[in-house]
Amino acid sequence: MKSRMNFINISDKTLASRLGYGINFDVVRKQIQVQKRPIVFYYLSTLADQEGLNKVLENIFTEDFICSGSVDFIDDINLVETQVNAGMLAILNYPNHKYIVVDIRNYPNRGANEPESEKSIKGSHDGFTEHMITNTALIRRRIKSRDFRCELMQIGELSKTYVNIFYMENRVNKRLYKEVKEKLENIDIDSLVMTDRALAEILFRQTFNVFPVVRFTERPDVAAIHILKGYLVIMIDTSPGAIIVPTTFFELCQQPMEYHFSPIISSFGRLLRYFSILVGLFLVPIWFVASSDPNFSSKLLILNEPVSRNALFLQILIVQLFLSFIRLASFNTPGLLSTSMSLAATIILSEVAATIGLVRGEVVFYCALGSLSVYGIPSFEVSRAVTLWNFLLIIAVGLFYKIGFILATFILFITLVSIRNFGSAYLYPFLPFNIQDLLKTILRVSSDSKYTTKVK
Repeated sequence: MKSRMNFINISDKTLASRLGYGINFDVVRKQIQVQKRPIVFYYLSTLADQEGLNKVLENIFTEDFICSGSVDFIDDINLVETQVNAGMLAILNYPNHKYIVVDIRNYPNRGANEPESEKSIKGSHDGFTEHMITNTALIRRRIKSRDFRCELMQIGELSKTYVNIFYMENRVNKRLYKEVKEKLENIDIDSLVMTDRALAEILFRQTFNVFPVVRFTERPDVAAIHILKGYLVIMIDTSPGAIIVPTTFFELCQQPMEYHFSPIISSFGRLLRYFSILVGLFLVPIWFVASSDPNFSSKLLILNEPVSRNALFLQILIVQLFLSFIRLASFNTPGLLSTSMSLAATIILSEVAATIGLVRGEVVFYCALGSLSVYGIPSFEVSRAVTLWNFLLIIAVGLFYKIGFILATFILFITLVSIRNFGSAYLYPFLPFNIQDLLKTILRVSSDSKYTTKVK
């Protein structure tokens, strides 16, 4: 088909070759006569809106070419190729113009449903989708300011993925904005198909640090409030997640539902959440240390009989692995079955293991309590990091006893203190210490209409 086509000029033939016309089934080429001059259209049928295309065909015969979509006059055929691959309509050989690109995109899209991982009892129940236009509209609906900015750029030599940066012109940290923008412009990769997670790894180059250095959200209200505070929000086309830069450990532990209850109830929830992090990290290792000390009273440990440290270490590892397998299996089980499967597996495994003497009931109790507390952490990335460090602390105690626990805790503290993303301290306002901001972080106070970025 391609070899029999009579192309009107070199540009027509070049574009047909680059788009794979005649090979790719969704590449459409149409040729019509306008003012006794051949005009050629190129578009992708899988991404184009048929109604928009019909309107273009109706208006192209008029003297002043006007259509409902945005119209760009371009001289670079490389840019025309990129725009057609993005779903736009290219018009070649139009009178007085070399190339015209019209936006008639109609991407497949799902409803803006509330994300499963960030559900809230009260407040808005919409969420980001994989459509950049829809996501921008959800944010613009909440921010109607002249200072709001949304800059669009493309990353990926092959994928040409759209990346959008949202910020407030009068509130964003200028140094932060320039540094992030420069890093995005200098990214040299083939594709960004894995979207937000891949982009975060490129920007921050995480190696041995398991704690997240950015906050991910799929809620438009969370993204909008951070934009108003002066943060940068980065979104990638085809991804429902937004990257919030910079962030701190305490911000990762906050929930949007807190702002739909009274300050006292929300503050209690925050304190309980921070306590659950400490329990998930240190409950089992501290109990392990105390149980291995013959001078410690067993009545405070719920330990009926003394057990050697090696035997206790092996039992704790077995239970922790069981719980990790159950958690992993629940993620890969359909939603209707995951809850029942997790409960059944936990009960059966713990009962059988205790009955046959593989592990002691006390070990199951403490490990299950520590594992349950991890689910109180809103951020999935933080909960995974807490779980991993809990394993490392248990291994340190099992190998080196008290000195292992002290050294592992010290390394954990140094790791958290040393994390800095774009000049922001990860443990702010704890380190560097700011009593006023620390109280506002730990306790939820009444909403304030003035927002500023805290970058220390």
